[in-house]
Amino acid sequence: MTMEQTDRYDSLIQYYSQACDFDWVQLKAQLYQESLMNPKAISHAGAMGLAQAMPATWDEWRIAGADPFNPEDSIAFCARYMQWISGFLKQNALPSTADPKEHWRRCLAAYNWGVGNIRKHAETWEANLPNETETYLQKIKGYLELFMEN
Repeated sequence: MTMEQTDRYDSLIQYYSQACDFDWVQLKAQLYQESLMNPKAISHAGAMGLAQAMPATWDEWRIAGADPFNPEDSIAFCARYMQWISGFLKQNALPSTADPKEHWRRCLAAYNWGVGNIRKHAETWEANLPNETETYLQKIKGYLELFMEN
């Protein structure tokens, strides 16, 4: 995929990131890791669309009539769900951090590994990350750096 192809959904990502008070490039890097910006992506586990939402999570968080394979619906879902994860972790799971990058990393880990796992390992979450989640975080970091250069 070329850089121009990754820019296809930038305006939607910017819109929904702003509505949820996120850095849009961070959300873009996450969506790229999730689906390589393929709105028709389906994982081996059944995750769907740009945001690779699992069916049960999609059903819980979607707006009535939304379609996980519709890019705008998927981006809106991801932004809203990440906003909820952020608030939940700040209130219930982890000691507060003043570093927004560290908080975002925790939110990404929760998106991938599950909020319950982050909460369960509150103080030691990084030491307990499965390899899949550690790889997920590293790839997003790389995509973020790439997108910020362009």
